Amino acid sequence: MSAVEFGLAAPVFLAILTPVIDLGLAFSQQIRVNQAVEAGAQYATANPYNGTTWATNVSSAMTNATTLSVSPVVGGETCGCPNSTSTAIIGGYGSPPSCTGSCPDNSNPGYYVTLSASLTYTSVMPYSILGSSTTLSSSATARVQ
Repeated sequence: MSAVEFGLAAPVFLAILTPVIDLGLAFSQQIRVNQAVEAGAQYATANPYNGTTWATNVSSAMTNATTLSVSPVVGGETCGCPNSTSTAIIGGYGSPPSCTGSCPDNSNPGYYVTLSASLTYTSVMPYSILGSSTTLSSSATARVQ
């Protein structure tokens, strides 16, 4: 009798658990994409911007930070001021930038670079709540000088 009950209940439990497992795997990969971008930002702030191989090295730092096949993007160096109300950088002064003048809070403008990475997550089950595939992405803006 218990074997029959298990046989009837097991598919229902598996049908309920599969999307939860799939969602957990997607969150895990999103965290790893975030960590890859953080590793790129850490490399960008620790190594001076030189324009020649720097962007390639930052991309390598992002791809080497995870075993996932992320697609890193390293933006050009820009000059600006931190926004007092958000995390955005205001007042881009061109690329290559010439950081002169002062910010609205009378501080000096700084050099910034925007990093991002994306990954296509393919769900375990095609009928998952995420669909068959979802793009996971993360970005960060780091002050480089």
